[in-house]
Amino acid sequence: MRTMRKLLLIPLALLLLLSACGSESGDRLATPFEQIVDSLRTGDVRTYESAFPPDFCSTYRSEFPNLSETVALLLSATAEYDVNAYGEDSSVAYEIESTERSDPSLYEGAFEFANLDSFSTTLPRADDAMRVTVTVTRSGSFDEKTTELTYILLQYGGTWYLHPKHFGTVLND
Repeated sequence: MRTMRKLLLIPLALLLLLSACGSESGDRLATPFEQIVDSLRTGDVRTYESAFPPDFCSTYRSEFPNLSETVALLLSATAEYDVNAYGEDSSVAYEIESTERSDPSLYEGAFEFANLDSFSTTLPRADDAMRVTVTVTRSGSFDEKTTELTYILLQYGGTWYLHPKHFGTVLND
């Protein structure tokens, strides 16, 4: 009986190991999107900012010290819009549809940012880059809207971040 249990545990352990390995990359790519969704749900500015390269936010904050207040207003306005458009039970969900590796050198160097303020900085070369197509669904008891959007993800030190050009979009086009 003990041998039979061991034989049954081996395929189960292999199955768990394979499923964990297969989803690790997808989970890591999904992290910035999950952070945006969490920040929209909670209004947490730090969670929102963690979806973007840390150097970007600290440099931005050095030129515009009110960044946290601006992001808090952005999250609040988006949440209010979602409630008005989709209902009190509004939610935001995403699904990664496709990924395509991109050349990290395309995204290094000078970067002009004009979503919230006029701002320029230099982005360091990323370890890796991906173009990710995501289906974003906003829904509630009033309505539902699905949009397909493409994002650039940059990897620094093993962590994936949204390219700063997406800062302020809160998973909208």
